[in-house]
Amino acid sequence: VTDAHTTAASTLMHLERLMLHHGLTSYDATYLDLAYRLDVPIATQDKEMIAAAKSLKVGIL
Repeated sequence: VTDAHTTAASTLMHLERLMLHHGLTSYDATYLDLAYRLDVPIATQDKEMIAAAKSLKVGIL
């Protein structure tokens, strides 16, 4: 159980950093994080999302 808690806490901290650094909503940060982890592009026209995706080297459709 400790490993699951550590992983969850680490993921939440990463999402919080994305939200604060890039001005993203929790939904957008989660979407971007998932795309990053799966190495797939995102579909967006949102300026903040595009900037955040570029900084993480996530592709944009």
